[in-house]
Amino acid sequence: MAFYLFTYTMTSDKGFAPVVSDGVFSLACCSSQLRRKIAGLLDGKNEIWFMGLMGKTLARSCKHSCEDFAYTPVYIAKADYTVKASEYFQKDGKYAAPHRRDQVYLFDGEHWSVTEENPHVKYGTPEKDFLYTNSDVFYRLKGSPMSDVILAKEFVYFGEEMISLKALNPMFAKLAEYQAQACRSHPDQTKNIDEKEFVSAFKKLLKQNINPENRPCEEKDKKGKCKNCGCS
Repeated sequence: MAFYLFTYTMTSDKGFAPVVSDGVFSLACCSSQLRRKIAGLLDGKNEIWFMGLMGKTLARSCKHSCEDFAYTPVYIAKADYTVKASEYFQKDGKYAAPHRRDQVYLFDGEHWSVTEENPHVKYGTPEKDFLYTNSDVFYRLKGSPMSDVILAKEFVYFGEEMISLKALNPMFAKLAEYQAQACRSHPDQTKNIDEKEFVSAFKKLLKQNINPENRPCEEKDKKGKCKNCGCS
């Protein structure tokens, strides 16, 4: 079985992408290229891991706004299976809201619609921004296909309980350094790690029961300032 590890830089973590609910991790919105890449490899013969790393934009907006947290993991997940958007966003389906916060599209078996919670609504009239092609694939803004939803049962979601790179296995600092210099949005970091060391480090983190309530990292105090360093 081939081993893969992909990473990408996260600009937001508000409990929308990814979502953790009922013991299931989902990446249904954003990072469409990564989702397509994983779906294409997930054939039962590959073991695929992926990580969301804290980017500078995210660092400025959450309580971990300091250099120790640059490109530290927001989450680590092992892809378990994928479902088509038509199934995941099916009206009254098994994944339907309010169970999962990424339910911002609805599919009634024939037509797509956009809920008021969808963050893209503010950018224009949804009916004009979305082109619906068929039950499995629809396109946003005339270009980005949204068809694959990645689901995982093995994951560590740090969220607001994020750990600095200095406190993690040195391997993660190496991944962070490569991510900071990468010219691709979702680099394949498989060759930058030892597979056994990575899985072992993941299992140790899993046992720590980090962030059991699955709270996202963008949570500010009542004054609207970061709890960690006080930046606004």
